[in-house]
Amino acid sequence: MPSTSRRSVVTNAASNWLGFAASVVVTFFMTPLLVHGLGEREYGVWALVESVLAYLALFDLGIGAAVVRYGAKFEATKQPDELNRVFNTSFAMFAALGALAMVIAIGLAFIPQNPLGVPPDLANLTRWLIVLFGLNLATALPLGVYDSLLCAVGRFPLRTGVQLSVLGLRTVTFLIILYNGGGLLAIGVAITVFGIAQNLILASAAHLLVSGLRCSHRFVDRATFQAIRGYSLWAFLIMIAGRLSFSTDAIVVGANLSPEFITYFAIGARLTEYCKTAIRSATTVLTPAISALEAKGDIDRVRRIFLTGSRCVAWVVIPVQFTLVCLGYEFLEIWISRDVADEAYLPMVCLAVPLSITLSQSIAGRIFYGIGKLKWFAAAAVSEAIANLGLSLILVGPYGITGVAIGTMVPNILFSLSIAAAACRFLGEGPAQYLVNTFSRPLIAAALPLTLWSGMREIFGAPSTWSELAIFGVLGISLFGLIGLLLEPSARFVSANWLWKSLNKPRLAANVCEPLAETSTSSGE
Repeated sequence: MPSTSRRSVVTNAASNWLGFAASVVVTFFMTPLLVHGLGEREYGVWALVESVLAYLALFDLGIGAAVVRYGAKFEATKQPDELNRVFNTSFAMFAALGALAMVIAIGLAFIPQNPLGVPPDLANLTRWLIVLFGLNLATALPLGVYDSLLCAVGRFPLRTGVQLSVLGLRTVTFLIILYNGGGLLAIGVAITVFGIAQNLILASAAHLLVSGLRCSHRFVDRATFQAIRGYSLWAFLIMIAGRLSFSTDAIVVGANLSPEFITYFAIGARLTEYCKTAIRSATTVLTPAISALEAKGDIDRVRRIFLTGSRCVAWVVIPVQFTLVCLGYEFLEIWISRDVADEAYLPMVCLAVPLSITLSQSIAGRIFYGIGKLKWFAAAAVSEAIANLGLSLILVGPYGITGVAIGTMVPNILFSLSIAAAACRFLGEGPAQYLVNTFSRPLIAAALPLTLWSGMREIFGAPSTWSELAIFGVLGISLFGLIGLLLEPSARFVSANWLWKSLNKPRLAANVCEPLAETSTSSGE
């Protein structure tokens, strides 16, 4: 069953984060290789196809979130038949939706005009890339039920192990393709093959590890369908809003500017997305734990999770956010090129501005998902998406990709503040006090690194190599961490408690003393 203990939640969060971190490291090294190996135009086509097909992922309809919610609940209350009803009914729904997604992908690929409005010389490549990604999605939808079920029962370390193994093999395959002069189509085949393989491995693991899991049409029933639909409707609206808010940006850019600007926008946007995914990969494990707590009626503990979790997220995100703003241009210049930095930096800054307030509310989002209160959340998300699309369309003409980023930034800030207010109201916390407790200390701690970086620029100039950039970053983040230890009582307590326990472990003391004894003996000789 999904454990609600602190150790289990931390372990799950750490394993999820490890999987994300590995993907970031791989992407960091592979992105320049792919941009230069494929060319900016083909890489832009890749980004465009991904953005468009992200809408077909909406065929999830929020069902995956419902599997996590009800799977965790029925595991916590020991109801295996109900768990099987959720699993089999969801699988049947996804099988039909996957077939429909494949049909639509084929239709998009083989329309009479050039698909997605790409130039004629890229039309055939785009067609087959759409088909491949559509096939990947069509199989991922039904097989994804297994992944959601593993999340529901708290098997996050297993998921991470499978994902890391597949990621390693896929990365090696990408390198082989690029080394042998392969193009985007070969990359698309590799993505599809490894995506299907990963889902099949997770499906096998679920059957081995989830006690009593059975595939049978007799578990597919109308009552379960209605329960899933009632929850998934609001989750689906939130998914639609998310796609409109972030996946339409590339489409707006592609419809108004040349394909290379999609690449510039995507590179800057992905850096901020990595930050978002890093936090959400850790906080997503809260959904099954909160569902289990809600099933037991322990709302007070849910409130403590909200307050503590939001503050922890702020401490993690604010230094990353400030680093992107202060050192982002030099990072882009060293990582790829000055031309890319010139075009991508300002959009990236605009997208980085809301990060701390947005990601601190990932805790509130997990709570709303876990307790099944999504109606207001969905309404706010849809409002944000509409405002985002409207502003982006208005601003792309006069301000280019920076205007698109501003059109995303402003509604995102307003949405996050509204979610914070709703969570505070539900859990009985004052909004003003919540914001002060969450952000005041991290913002104070961030002032000193900013001063340090400004002084270093005046004395040494802007960093121009990886080593110089690393020195800037390490010194600034270390200073932030030191100030954080002084300002945050809980951090001091945890650090002191860990040190005390470490020094009082006999085995650790022996490990420390043994080298000293060996050194003394050597000196005597």
